[in-house]
Amino acid sequence: MWAWLALAVALAGCAPQLNPIQTMIYDAAKSCEVSAGGGRLTQVWPDGRYEITGGSSLMKLRYCMDEYFQAHCRREADQIVCVDADGKEQRVRPAR
Repeated sequence: MWAWLALAVALAGCAPQLNPIQTMIYDAAKSCEVSAGGGRLTQVWPDGRYEITGGSSLMKLRYCMDEYFQAHCRREADQIVCVDADGKEQRVRPAR
């Protein structure tokens, strides 16, 4: 039993960490999924591209996420600054 516990702890430490862009996208999707009526975020790539599903509610989720970004993010010089769900500023330099 202890071997399984040690393995679980070791694997949890190897989980990939999200970068600030991915965190912002997950926060936006989490805040919008209920109001979008079934739309769902399915994948987020490190460069900020993401995939959502949801049939007829797909556009509701996309619109809600766009509004989230407008309300929580601003552009400063060559960075995008967003306030995450914990109230901390995340600074991201977008890929060109």
